Amino acid sequence: MKTEKSCGAVLFTMIDGKRHYVLIQTQDGRNVAPPKGHVEPGETEEETALREIKEETGVHAVLIDGFRKDIVYALPRGNQKHVVFFLAQYQNQTAHSPQGEKGTVLMLPINEALAAISFDDAREVLVKADQFLG
Repeated sequence: MKTEKSCGAVLFTMIDGKRHYVLIQTQDGRNVAPPKGHVEPGETEEETALREIKEETGVHAVLIDGFRKDIVYALPRGNQKHVVFFLAQYQNQTAHSPQGEKGTVLMLPINEALAAISFDDAREVLVKADQFLG
């Protein structure tokens, strides 16, 4: 069995005193999830998360210490995917889909973000991140 590894983050910013979460909607519109992507050779998990945030949203984010959630799920042919999510924040920037990226950036308050996310395990990560922030 082969395990693929990706890292990403529950990414948020404050707008008018409320947290807004940044999610990526795939080009075909089928899936919505926090920014994440494959670990490149020589990268740490944290480096991967920050690189993927920058590539998918165009913002420079800062990881918040103390939050990490792992998801493992089955892939075809008996393989599995391991995704590590951190928590990250950015300020004074505009999240957008950089040129060449195929996803659409969504910025949503918690209830709308929870409704938009495609998978229960990713939704649970968002709930835990929001609870962590208090």
